[in-house]
Amino acid sequence: MQPRMYPLCCCLIFLLFACVCPAQVEVPEATEGIRLRGANGAEIVVAGVLEARPEGAVLLMYGQQSTILAHWNKFDLELLKEDQPEMYYGYLDATRYNRPFLLKLGVFEGIVSFEEAVTQIHRELSKPRYYPLPENVNYLIEQEPDVIRWKARDLTRYSKLMRDHQQQLQDFLRRIFPKESVIIDDQGNVHFKDRPTRVDLNRGETSLSTILTVLADTRRAPSRIGLDYLKEVTTFREDISSQWKELRKGIPNASFDEGNLNHQKLPILMDESRLALIALLNESHLHQSHQQKISDFYLFIYSHTPSY
Repeated sequence: MQPRMYPLCCCLIFLLFACVCPAQVEVPEATEGIRLRGANGAEIVVAGVLEARPEGAVLLMYGQQSTILAHWNKFDLELLKEDQPEMYYGYLDATRYNRPFLLKLGVFEGIVSFEEAVTQIHRELSKPRYYPLPENVNYLIEQEPDVIRWKARDLTRYSKLMRDHQQQLQDFLRRIFPKESVIIDDQGNVHFKDRPTRVDLNRGETSLSTILTVLADTRRAPSRIGLDYLKEVTTFREDISSQWKELRKGIPNASFDEGNLNHQKLPILMDESRLALIALLNESHLHQSHQQKISDFYLFIYSHTPSY
C-alpha cells in the first residue's frame, strides 16, 4: 500500500514555517514558484512573497488565498542570500529598521499596496499639465440649445446669452487655470497675461488636482460650456482614464494588510468617481451626486497620502 503524501507535505510545511497572517489576497496563479530552503534542510516552493517583516516573511502557498508568516529563524539565511537575494536584503532591512518592507515577489508582482496606490494617484493628480486655450470660445457657446433657439428668434436676447455664457466660461477657466488671469472679451476672444515662467504661450498651466477641485465643489455647479471645453479642447478625460486604468489593474478588492478597510474602499471610490466624471462631461443636465462622488474620491486620496 502506497503511503499517503498529503500529511507528509503538511508536516514539512509546519516544520519549516510557523503559520499566522489570516489576510485574504486575490492573486493569479503563479507560472514559476519561488524555491525556499529551511534551517532544517527542508525545501518548498511558494507562489509568492509579499513582504519582509521584522519577525519573518509573509508568503503565499500554492492553492491558498491566505498568506502565512514564516519566521526568519526557520530559514537558512546563507542559502536565502544565495537563492533569493531580494528576499534576503528585505530581511536585513526589516530587522535593521524594525518595520515591514514590501517585496512583491512571484504572484504579487505588479499588485499595488494601498500606500503605493494613493501616493501614485496623488503624484499624477499634482503633476503640472498644459492644456490649450482657444483663441476664441464662441464656437463652444454656439452649441448651446438656448443660444441656438434665441439666435433664430431674438438677436437682443441672443447677444445677452452670449455675454452671460462668456462670463461663466471665463470664471470657469480662471478657476482651472488660476495662474493665467484669463479674460474673454465680448467677441469671445481669449486673452491672458504673460508670465516669465510660462512653458507654452498657447497653453495654460493646470493639474488634474486643480480641475477635480473645481468639479468636486458641490456648492456650485461647473459651467456646462466649461465641461464642453474640457471634453473637446483638452485631453483631460483621456488623462484621467489612463491613470485610473493603469492603477486600477493593480488594486484588488482584497487587502494587502489585515483589516485595512481603506485598501478595499479605494477601488470602489476609483470606479465610482470615474463613472461620475464620464457622466458629468457627457450628460446635458448636471447632477450634484456626480460632484459628490468626485469629491469623496478626491478627499479620500488627499487625506490618506503618506507624508514623507
